[in-house]
Amino acid sequence: METLTLLTQGRIEVDVRHDNQVHTLAEVEALELLSEVSFFVNGKHCGDFRVINKPAQLQAIP
Repeated sequence: METLTLLTQGRIEVDVRHDNQVHTLAEVEALELLSEVSFFVNGKHCGDFRVINKPAQLQAIP
């Protein structure tokens, strides 16, 4: 991944799926970075972002 993502507004959950179950890894609030693990560590990491406090806004940081 070559881009960081900043949550500029709202609150989201970061979820991963394993064995057909959803596991919440974290709740992220405004002004926190997302995708930092993939940015700093070589390898593939994936998860789903789910909005829990609308509206939410993300900004890509190349």
